[in-house]
Amino acid sequence: FFDEKIFRVKVVCYLRDQVDYLKSSYLQEIKATTTTITPKEYINSSKLDYFEFAKEWSRYFDISFDIYDKSYLINGSMVDEFFIKHLSISSPPEAEYRENSSLTRKMFAYKYRYNQQKEQLHLQSLAAFYFALSRLSAIDDSGAYQFDLQTIQSIKAQYQKSNKMLFEYFLDGKRFQDRTYCNTKPYIISDSEYNQITNEIKKLMQEFVPYHKK
Repeated sequence: FFDEKIFRVKVVCYLRDQVDYLKSSYLQEIKATTTTITPKEYINSSKLDYFEFAKEWSRYFDISFDIYDKSYLINGSMVDEFFIKHLSISSPPEAEYRENSSLTRKMFAYKYRYNQQKEQLHLQSLAAFYFALSRLSAIDDSGAYQFDLQTIQSIKAQYQKSNKMLFEYFLDGKRFQDRTYCNTKPYIISDSEYNQITNEIKKLMQEFVPYHKK
């Protein structure tokens, strides 16, 4: 892909536990679009065989692999990790904070129902809408959204063999963190809660200031 006389390319790839990755990416899909795809449909459409991926990329690039997990990252920060570990810059620039909290159980239930509505908000700014969703998720106490235990076990079983080879051949034995998952029931949002959240979102959208104007 590159003229080696001009460029020397080093690729650094961070791999995230498949359960965590699928949950996070699914929540972003629900949050940022109007899809009504179910968790099962989303998971079945995703292929996350990291070992095969690592083998293929290693054929073409000088590449190293690591695990994306805040407990492993320097200062728990991807920015600090990249600058300190890979660029040898001891004082990384301060990352600009942007409100982007993951949807909680209640806010997921709200946004999924919102996606199902034929008549949706007339949005002047999608960024303002997502800002409001994140702000409400940050203060909501309904708990983190997660897949049911059967789905989690199915994901882990699907990639167990591939991950074992990945850890051995590309990560020097480093492994994804073991996590304990609780079986949580889906949040059932009432009509009054849905309407209340919609009104709160409309108010928060008025407070939104685009980042380029800050």
